[in-house]
Amino acid sequence: MAKIKCTNCGCTELKEVFIYDIVSASECSSPRDPVNNYACMKCGHVETYLCELDPVAREKREAAEKGRERVLSETLKQAEDCIAEFKKLSEIILDENSTQRQAREARVELNKVQDRFKREYYKIRETDSKTASKLHREMEEARNNYVGNQQRDRNRYN
Repeated sequence: MAKIKCTNCGCTELKEVFIYDIVSASECSSPRDPVNNYACMKCGHVETYLCELDPVAREKREAAEKGRERVLSETLKQAEDCIAEFKKLSEIILDENSTQRQAREARVELNKVQDRFKREYYKIRETDSKTASKLHREMEEARNNYVGNQQRDRNRYN
């Protein structure tokens, strides 16, 4: 964690406080400016930082951003895996050499993969709509390919 030093005594042991903890409630019931305040535990001096310049808050924001990026990349990987699995299962279903049992099991698994993809897609859409729309196009392309091949196979046997 970033170290903040008291400008009065040089102590590094500071505690985050809110302005209404220091000023009486009649004068100020809530913080008016976007600032973070830290009280020195040794001399009681209060250090005030604008939120965007506060080193502790900046470190927390950066850690939160890294966490969001990590979750997004994991979710993106899972969604891409769903698309790949969808393509593989649709090939099994459409394969002439697959038994009815294999095709039936593949259809059941295909529905599960689609549900899993939807969950991952909605998670991604909340944070990155551009990536989500790209994934949606890929899945639609895989679905259209599957449906088109299904119809072509039906026409071949009719």
